[in-house]
Amino acid sequence: MKTATFTDGVVIAVTAAVAGTLLFTLINTILPVAATLYLLVTVGTALYLVYLLKRSTQSVGRIVTLALWLSASMVAWFSGVQLPLYLLLQIVMIWLTRSLYFYSSLLPTMADLGLNILALAAAYWVFIQTQSIALTLWSFFLTQALFVYIPPSMKEKTTSTGHTQTKTDRFNQAHQAAQAAVRKLSANH
Repeated sequence: MKTATFTDGVVIAVTAAVAGTLLFTLINTILPVAATLYLLVTVGTALYLVYLLKRSTQSVGRIVTLALWLSASMVAWFSGVQLPLYLLLQIVMIWLTRSLYFYSSLLPTMADLGLNILALAAAYWVFIQTQSIALTLWSFFLTQALFVYIPPSMKEKTTSTGHTQTKTDRFNQAHQAAQAAVRKLSANH
């Protein structure tokens, strides 16, 4: 199983921009703009979640994750949730999926939440500036591609003796080494 890479993210961003624009143009001839946008968001999220699950090293719960996403999306869509709230639901599902399948501690999960907020803000800003579906999708998914740089865990380092070394321990060791060096220098003068 291949892990996710930034290059994959760039390919997804280009594909989403091109395919999303084509899909929007084709479907918008049949459906109203709002319905077309709901469909575009749903299809885009579905494909991105499938990509994430395929790139994950965890194999447990994939069908449940997709079923949960599909259920939440259907309930939101058919209950008439406004598009901005529906979009937030989809972004939360992306965040939850990455949190469950790619991270093992709270700090990377929170960093990923920040990345999702940044991706949403970038996409919103681009859309306001350009009114372009292609550039909006490109911006959103390109920002999402940065998730591969968030370390899976930000646990404390373990020494060769198996002792967990905290930041305080490392600071104290460095402080003691500095004091010893100062004593040695002052003894030589």
